Amino acid sequence: MENTVINNIAILDCTLRDGGYINEWNFKKNSICSIIKYLEEAQIDIIECGFLKDEPYDPDRAIFNDVEQIEKLIYPKSPNTMYVAMIALGDIDPEKIAPYNGKSIDGIRVTFHKNDWEENEKTVKILINKGYKVFVQPVGTTSYSDFEIVELIEKVNKLNPFAF
Repeated sequence: MENTVINNIAILDCTLRDGGYINEWNFKKNSICSIIKYLEEAQIDIIECGFLKDEPYDPDRAIFNDVEQIEKLIYPKSPNTMYVAMIALGDIDPEKIAPYNGKSIDGIRVTFHKNDWEENEKTVKILINKGYKVFVQPVGTTSYSDFEIVELIEKVNKLNPFAF
């Protein structure tokens, strides 16, 4: 059996996104800014700022309908931190997302279900072409057979995302 060395381990905090399932993403703007700043001070490598979704923007929630809204919360950016947001496939048209400009988030995590690969592939390509570091995040991997997991990895590798 071949030994694998993992050289790039990073800590990702998803308090503002995953934690939102507890409070409907109602963190209040000041708390969102404080959480981000404290995570920067704790030297967290990747901060997930919330969801990108096509719904009305409320500055007190960690749900955004464009990356410019996140920019205001992370300025000035820490040079040692990567800022990301998550898209649940189908929640927002990737064409609506502004190209990466270095001022807002650096990456986007895209979640998708087993039967949504073709749409996910298109979304990932669009976001990579817009300059984002894209994380491919399958949901419900326990429903995949070993063969399907290997097949998915091969498909994902062809896209050359930032992370899987």
